Amino acid sequence: MNRYLLAIFAIVLMVFTTGAGCQQSSSGISSGSFLGGTQGLAMQFMEGAPPLTVYDQGNFPFSVQVKVENVGEHDVASGEYVLSVQGVDPGEFGNPTMSVAGSDPLEGKEKDSEGNVIPGGITYVDFGSWDYTGSVTGTTTYTLRVDNCYKYGSRAIAMLCVKEDLLDTEPNAICRVNEAKPVSNAGSPIQITGLTESAMGNNRISFSFKVSHRGAGAISIPQAGAPTCSDALTEENVVNVRVETGIGGTLDCSGLDGASGSGMDSGDVQLFEGLRTIRCTQDIPAFPNDFEKAVNVYAGFEYKEHVQTPLYVKHAA
Repeated sequence: MNRYLLAIFAIVLMVFTTGAGCQQSSSGISSGSFLGGTQGLAMQFMEGAPPLTVYDQGNFPFSVQVKVENVGEHDVASGEYVLSVQGVDPGEFGNPTMSVAGSDPLEGKEKDSEGNVIPGGITYVDFGSWDYTGSVTGTTTYTLRVDNCYKYGSRAIAMLCVKEDLLDTEPNAICRVNEAKPVSNAGSPIQITGLTESAMGNNRISFSFKVSHRGAGAISIPQAGAPTCSDALTEENVVNVRVETGIGGTLDCSGLDGASGSGMDSGDVQLFEGLRTIRCTQDIPAFPNDFEKAVNVYAGFEYKEHVQTPLYVKHAA
């Protein structure tokens, strides 16, 4: 009897464990195709660069160095990120380097064919030699901040249901049209959530999804050339979105007025309070069978984040 109960318990445990591994998170984002996450390029000051306390009168040279790591899943090329120092007058600190364009490509993290995680690229940015040349009384406190303006992107995948009869509600069908779909997102501050598909007659489906800002930085429209991270009213919070279904029929998505074609639509959209809903309709050619088809949603944008630290300048005795 004990062996029988133990076997039943093992089967129940296996069922629950398997189910948990395939569940979608409460945020509407599933894992699987990607590693996930809501960050792009992470930054931190190197230990002692700068030190917490320096001294005046040009008697205490020091350096400012920042580690930059790609913890998302989008590749950043050379020249696609620019770091700049804010918060201090360079003339008071010996006119050091205040802006550096990143020269090292920073590949995104990824999973290999065996499921192992390959970390993203890392670089170290040095802002040259610093030395406070003036004179202070007691202690003066500065806020030393480094901004990083960079180009980034995201990708999400969901499975649409394509059926010979889109209105069919057969419970044992290979897939269902009228339901919410799990979405797998690459690691990025921009995520695609809440994708839902529905039938619009015998030869057309519709689906909608949300473009969601999940990071802590500032978004702006992607520009040609070096990133600028514009804060102009018409350019901030703007993301370029491209939708590809791979289905040979007209795809039309609300608010996307860029390049389009069979099974593809794109354009710039502005987020409001970090969110924008996109609705698409897809014409479905006649198919003799039912199947699932991947819809890919890409987003391109510029992103601005910062790290900061207090810097205490004391009078040299």
